[in-house]
Formats: sequence, C-alpha cells, structure tokens
Amino acid sequence: MHLSTSSSDPSNGWKKTLIVTALLTLLCLSGYEFYWRLRGFVPVHTDTKEHWASVRQKLKQKTGAIAFVGASRVFYGIHREILQKETGRPVFQLAINGSSALPVIHDLANDPDFQGIIISGVSPQYFFNIKNPYRIAESWVSYSRQQTPADRLSHLVTKNLERLFAYPEKRELFFQVLLGQLYEKEPDISTQLSFMDENRYAYMPAIVQETPEVRDFIIDKQIREVKDEKSLSERELALEINRLKESVRQLDLRSSQLIFLRMPSSGQYYAEEERIWPRSATYDRLLVETGARGIHFKDYPTLQFPCPDESHLSQRSAEAFSRELAQILQTLP
Repeated sequence: MHLSTSSSDPSNGWKKTLIVTALLTLLCLSGYEFYWRLRGFVPVHTDTKEHWASVRQKLKQKTGAIAFVGASRVFYGIHREILQKETGRPVFQLAINGSSALPVIHDLANDPDFQGIIISGVSPQYFFNIKNPYRIAESWVSYSRQQTPADRLSHLVTKNLERLFAYPEKRELFFQVLLGQLYEKEPDISTQLSFMDENRYAYMPAIVQETPEVRDFIIDKQIREVKDEKSLSERELALEINRLKESVRQLDLRSSQLIFLRMPSSGQYYAEEERIWPRSATYDRLLVETGARGIHFKDYPTLQFPCPDESHLSQRSAEAFSRELAQILQTLP
C-alpha cells in the first residue's frame, strides 16, 4: 500500500508570498506618491553633498566658468540659466545652505584645474562665522575630494529616481508637520518647500512668498537666530582675511578672480546684520585688504529688490536680479 504525499514545492509558497509582498509594497508606494501629487508636489532633486560633489566635478571641465559660492541667499537668489545666457559663460551653483563660503573659495583657489570667476555671497551671519557654517562647507568639500566611483554610481541611481517621484524627503516631511501647525486651514497653493533641479538651481517656494503665517514665522525665526550671533574677534577676522588674500593671489596667477557679492536683505533682519557686522568693518574691509572686487546691493539701485522673508529674493525677483547682475559684471574692469 502506497501512502499519498504532497507533491507541492515549498518554494512555491515563498514565491507567492514575495509576489504578494511586492504588489502590496508597490500599491502603498503608489498611494503615497498619489497623495503628495494631489497636494501639488512635483519631483525635485534633494540637495546633498553627493549632488554638490557632482556639480563640483563638472566644473573641472569648464574653463572660464562662473562659480557661485555662499549660503542660501546665493542659492535661492541666482538664476543660473539667465546668468549663463546674459554673460555667455558656463555658470555653476556651488552655494550651500547655512554654510560659510570660505572653504569653497579656498578649494577652488587651490585647484589648478579651475580657471574662471568665483562670485562669493557675503551673508554676514554665515560668511563671518568660523563655527558650524564653516564646518558644513568644509565637510562637503572634503567629501567631493574623497568621492569614489561607487559613490558616484549610487548618486546617479538616486538622481534618476528623484526625477520620477514627488514624495518628499525626511527634512521636507519635518517642515510639512511644522507648517501644519501654523494655519487652521491648508492654503490653496502647494506647501512644498524644496525646489531644486539637476544643476542645483533652486528658488523660494510660493508658500513662503504668499502665506503671511509662514512668512512671519520664518522672519521671526531668522531674527531670533541672528540676534544670538557674535562677530569674529579681531584676531579671527585678520586670520580669515589673510587666508583670502592668499586665495586671491593664487587665482591671479591663473588669470582668475574672486568677486564678493552682498545679496539683498531688508527690514529688521538687515538692521540686525548691520548692528552685529557693520559694513565698514566687514564687507568694505574684505575689499580693501584682499584687493578683490565687490558688488554690494546698496551701491546699485538696480539690485535693490524686496525680500519677502527679509533675507531671500522671491523667484521673480531672483530672475530680474540675475539679469541686472549680469549687466554689472560686464562693466567690471
């Protein structure tokens, strides 16, 4: 007598489980993506040190390029394509939010492959700060030098995925929770805060420009933060200026140059900047002691645009500012 046995393959059960799991995962991701699309979100690139390093690498291949460095005012206030068209030069965006421009200036000055123009934003809160803002930029520069082929491949995969999906990154999600606490009824415009393309062109989101609750919250937060800042000691400032003088000398040897750019700010925020970092003791001193050229928005009526949050240009103002800046650059000796 023969006993009957199951002829089913145990692996078939695992295959079915994996297929069901994959389908459920895909369904959840699709639903998540659909949710954010309904809220007005669009695919954008995340600003990371990997993305910054990829743009920094491309700069090596372009002679005569303009490289913008600095913090968020330059990041949001410069329209790359407009500058590129108006000046006829390749333009690269290397500003890093919340960071000092100094490590990037020195990196470019020490790079024998760089030959062009560095336009450095001078946001006093970050430029004249050798603590956290300096370390942020220094770490991104260091990463760009140590990036491996595997790192570049990983970034390439991530970049292509970001082109397809609109769901927000962790930092964006945090802001969404924060924004939800500021208004009783959600506005009719997208609450997305991050807008950056593959070339690191970014602009101020509409939610900041058009929503008083968000705008007032950001202004209050920025002013509270800037009031806690302290200016550099005379010794610290002299040391940083001496390093800049050496960077300017190295650039001169390669027929390159450094131009300092004081982007617009306004209202109480500008008043606090002038109180802590007076122009005569900071920006003007930079020009005198380094011999570098400078463009200060207060010196050019055509560069004086309103700042919705008292610190950054709106998207439309950034476009007009970039056109005017291009004209001024053409007149510099």
